[in-house]
Amino acid sequence: MAVGVSFFAIVGVFAYEKFFNASTVTMGKAIPLTEGSGPNGERWQLVARVEHKHHSSGDKTRLCLNLIVGGEQSAGGCEFDARPSYGYWSSGKGPGYSTFFLGPVPTNATQVRLAGPGLKTYVVPTSPLPAMKGIPQGRYFIVDSDPDGSVTARNDGRRYWTVTPLDAHGRSVSFRDF
Repeated sequence: MAVGVSFFAIVGVFAYEKFFNASTVTMGKAIPLTEGSGPNGERWQLVARVEHKHHSSGDKTRLCLNLIVGGEQSAGGCEFDARPSYGYWSSGKGPGYSTFFLGPVPTNATQVRLAGPGLKTYVVPTSPLPAMKGIPQGRYFIVDSDPDGSVTARNDGRRYWTVTPLDAHGRSVSFRDF
C-alpha cells in the first residue's frame, strides 16, 4: 500500500510540475513607432513588440502596443481582439492629465475617426506597423484625445469616444484580430 501511495504521490508531483510550468511567455525587443511630448514637456513614446506565449494547449503570437510615459507603461497592452475583456483598442493616461487612444488597424484603414456624444470628433491618420514575425500586416494609430483631462474628469460613464477605422475614401473598415 505504501508503495502505491508513493507512486501516485510522485506522479502527482510530475503532473503538477507539468501543468504549472507548461506556460512560458517571451517578449520581443521593443520597436519604437512614434513619440511626442505633452503640454508640460513630458515625453511619451509608442512601442510595438511581439509576445509569444507557449502553453500546453498551444502556441500564440500576439501584437503588443505600449505607450511609455516617464519610463513606465501607461496605456496599451497585448492581444487586440473581440473578446469582451480585451478589445480592439486601448486608452489610458498620457503625460499630465491627458488621455490617449491607440491600437492596430487593418492595412486598408488609412485613418480612424474617434467620435462620441458631446465630444470633439477626431480623424487621425494611421501609420504602417513594421514587419514582425507572426503578426499580420497592419497599421496603427495614436491620438491624444483629451489633452487636458477635462473629458475624463467629467465623464458620466455614458460619454466616451468610439473608434471607427476608415479607408482612404472615409468608408468604415472591418477590424481584424492582432
